[in-house]
Amino acid sequence: MLFPARLLAVGAMVLALADPALAVPTTTTTTTAATTSATSEAAAPNAMQLLSYIKRKPGMSREDFWKHWDSTHAPIVAPLATKFGINAYSQMRAFGQILPQNAGEEAPASSTLTSFDGVAFFQYRDPAALAAMLAHPYYAEVVAVDEANFIDKAAHNGGQVAVYLSEISDVVGDGHADENLSRDVWKGDDAIRTKYRQLFEEYDKRVQ
Repeated sequence: MLFPARLLAVGAMVLALADPALAVPTTTTTTTAATTSATSEAAAPNAMQLLSYIKRKPGMSREDFWKHWDSTHAPIVAPLATKFGINAYSQMRAFGQILPQNAGEEAPASSTLTSFDGVAFFQYRDPAALAAMLAHPYYAEVVAVDEANFIDKAAHNGGQVAVYLSEISDVVGDGHADENLSRDVWKGDDAIRTKYRQLFEEYDKRVQ
């Protein structure tokens, strides 16, 4: 969920994080009104994660934002994420205030707190997978178009008011994950799931 210019920056940061010599500083997120953290129970060694704090579209209630994000946006993203082996995409219904932050930058982008209404969590193993996913035409023409329906695109970084990239060092896990499997586990309407899976397959044929 990024603007095209930011896609390139994130892609470069993902690749840099894959090389210890190019690793960016570790950052810690502190919020007022709500504090969130994400850990993965199924992360493979040296897995990567992206956390994106999202601000809702003006005039939209937080409840409607969450409903659209889960019921409409999730099945749109799912086929794209599974195609590129993104092994986790989670939506956190957290809200509060945070300093604007660009991925990989140590200092905040502003000293003024801004509100957020949800946190998106992506986990992936291949450093190039996230960048490739965001460069797919389905992202630009379907995913990004829907973002404008519920995200405040006029806010910092197109509504992703704070973005963090990091490596994952697991401490506790269930030990049952299939490291080679990427599945769509959205618990919504199967007809909607099928609709967007078929639409994604049409887009994917263009780049094969």
